[in-house]
Amino acid sequence: MLLGQSDILRRIYFGAGVIHLEKVSAGHMHYYMIYKNCGIGYGFHHPESQAFLRQPCEKSNFVISDYCFQIFGICSDCRRREIKHKWDVRNKNV
Repeated sequence: MLLGQSDILRRIYFGAGVIHLEKVSAGHMHYYMIYKNCGIGYGFHHPESQAFLRQPCEKSNFVISDYCFQIFGICSDCRRREIKHKWDVRNKNV
């Protein structure tokens, strides 16, 4: 069995072919911001998230054992490159 397919490690896909393996630990919640174009990702802590999740879980009698929250987006450098590329393409066609 590969480690990424076990209950010991979890695969986190950062995009652009980048995969991060992290240890699965009970009660430890994981949050990631992942830049889709360049594959950079970083973890962060958000203390209010447990309160945010508590209400829907209590309504459905659901107990969270673990979760991983991923936010995907585009970093400022990639956005600048996209804008420059669109500008260059637009001006070439003029």
